[in-house]
Amino acid sequence: MIPNQPMRAMPAECEVLLRAAHRSPDAEALARIDALTHGSFDWERCLALVRYHGMTPLLVRALSQGDTPACSPEIWNQLIAETRALAIENLSATAELLAIMKDLEAAAIEAITLKGPVAGLALYGDVASRPFLDLDLLIAPEDRDRTVECLAARGYRPDLDLSPAGWRRHLRRYIEMVCVHSQTGVVIDLHWALVDPRYRYATALAGCDARAISFHVGDRRIRTLCPEDTLVYFLLHAARHQWTGLRSLVDLKLLIEAHDDLDWDAVARAVARAPGSQRVIAVGLRLIELLFSASMKGPAAKWIADDARADELARESFRSLTSGEIPLAPRRRWPWSLRLNRSLSPHDRLLHAYDYLLSPTSHEWMAVPLPEWLAWLYPAIRIARLTEKHVWRNRWRPAKHTTSASTRQ
Repeated sequence: MIPNQPMRAMPAECEVLLRAAHRSPDAEALARIDALTHGSFDWERCLALVRYHGMTPLLVRALSQGDTPACSPEIWNQLIAETRALAIENLSATAELLAIMKDLEAAAIEAITLKGPVAGLALYGDVASRPFLDLDLLIAPEDRDRTVECLAARGYRPDLDLSPAGWRRHLRRYIEMVCVHSQTGVVIDLHWALVDPRYRYATALAGCDARAISFHVGDRRIRTLCPEDTLVYFLLHAARHQWTGLRSLVDLKLLIEAHDDLDWDAVARAVARAPGSQRVIAVGLRLIELLFSASMKGPAAKWIADDARADELARESFRSLTSGEIPLAPRRRWPWSLRLNRSLSPHDRLLHAYDYLLSPTSHEWMAVPLPEWLAWLYPAIRIARLTEKHVWRNRWRPAKHTTSASTRQ
């Protein structure tokens, strides 16, 4: 059983974000937000946090339901302007998504949409309430080349400048590619698998295309993952990013709230067929409990109760998310120290470390475009690049006498 340890009090600015994480905040949440945002509330810190976590529309929605926002007119105008700009950007990207889906349908290519506008509509109530950086599409591997051709006809180009040999390596090694529109800047993240199949936890989403459902966006019906697969995918996605962003966890919280009929037994079957995935799933679900005072049911509750290590990792993430601090730059950490790596099975932990330390990436292929017969040199190039990045650059760079937000006590 997990230990019942008390949690420290979080800064008021963090609690406001968590209280605003509702599709429609209730009277209790609104009253608490109103109480927190008066007095010594730090609005500048709140703005920095809400932007970092991509929750500006939710904060505006919560504040606008009161009589008068407690913030100054200048801050309120900033929030409104950012929300309106995001709405315009999201609506434009959604229109582009529908046009792309129409083109793919005409080419007899079945695609599944992930996150983005679908998550905005299904979980938040409108596409303007959830920021997204790109449009994610899942296609069958055999449709990849034709899909790239369809996107090219619309003005999209790969974001990598690889040689033909580099592209062959990329397509063998990776499960996605990014294409950017040359004029609008819209980004398409094209997937032919949701999770790298070399990892054992990937089988949790096996057969998700057969379970896909239809969803209404505008005047079109498009395909997306069923709620149970969406839950597993969101949990794995949050883990991949080390549980460092509130928005992905808010997605999960709203998904669970939106589906009272969620088939937890189906989720349990998905976890059972993916060795080593249970702890990764348990960490995410436990973190949702800690952040939003939620309670899991069925198999999920048992996974959490039986795994003290998952509780420890979730509490570590909770403390980081509710510290009120924003990292000025990503910390350079070796894979074995990452929370994700500490939640994986031994097999996946070793593979994750190998991928980071030895497996060449597109950066090496672009920097040193070797012919195929010299490809065996890339692991050494990878080691040299990591050494320069983690060791020599820091060793020869003079120390800066500044105090960052993450080091202030």
